[in-house]
Amino acid sequence: MGWERPFLPVLVEWLLARREELPGTLVVVPTAQAGRRLREAMAEAGPSGGAGRGGVLGPRVVTPAFFLQSDGVAPHAVELTAWVEVLEGVDDWGEFAAVFPEAPGDGEARGWALPLARSLADLRGMVQEGGLTVAMAAGRFGDGIEADRWQALAGLERRVERLLRDWGWRSKSTALADDPM
Repeated sequence: MGWERPFLPVLVEWLLARREELPGTLVVVPTAQAGRRLREAMAEAGPSGGAGRGGVLGPRVVTPAFFLQSDGVAPHAVELTAWVEVLEGVDDWGEFAAVFPEAPGDGEARGWALPLARSLADLRGMVQEGGLTVAMAAGRFGDGIEADRWQALAGLERRVERLLRDWGWRSKSTALADDPM
């Protein structure tokens, strides 16, 4: 492939040259964003380098977390449920005031925790792509301007981790941080 050109266009050309094999091809990318960029570049290039000769079935594009589908690692739905349980179980939001100056859920309809749990799980997924937990990311911020917020988020993450352990699971974040690929 060489170093003369940026990697993405070279990879797209290489993959499209093998378009008959693409449906059975697995491409591992470092982040979900890299996967989106690859799929977008392949769509723009088309099956014949942009000449527009019909469609093409693309490869399966995954991040390293894909390989953590093993015994003991909690599925996404279980982790999301743990986030909901933790959020609904917080009695004193003062510990998390840096992130939530007003207690979430006060005066909200039932089910308020699920959208917030999804957002927090998504955030955790973003730092997970770097092989980190939220607590590890918080440590990297040190005394930065957002340090208090990250520490509060790490406190929620610790509660989620504890709950997952109680349920007999290990999170993907912990698995990636403990056993980097």
